[in-house]
Amino acid sequence: MKNNQLAIMLVCVLLVSALLSAWLTFRYSLSMRRMQRLQPQIVSVNNSRNIVQALLNDIGEYSKKNPSILPLLQPVPAPKTSLLAPAAKPVTK
Repeated sequence: MKNNQLAIMLVCVLLVSALLSAWLTFRYSLSMRRMQRLQPQIVSVNNSRNIVQALLNDIGEYSKKNPSILPLLQPVPAPKTSLLAPAAKPVTK
């Protein structure tokens, strides 16, 4: 029987392709399970973000009518001095 190298090479390519497809299918199914498990958290975060955005919109409208609230809405300034004091310089003689 004649050794047909083209057929052997094509069978090897088919085998590698089938193994790669099986691996990718396995990874996809794991990813879909993880996404379904995380879906309630995503909904919760989106709801919280919508509530905060609505609150910020209401505060913006309120500040147009009562500008005295604007200083309260400004972020707290960071302290100008650091917590670590610089080392004292040694006294020279």
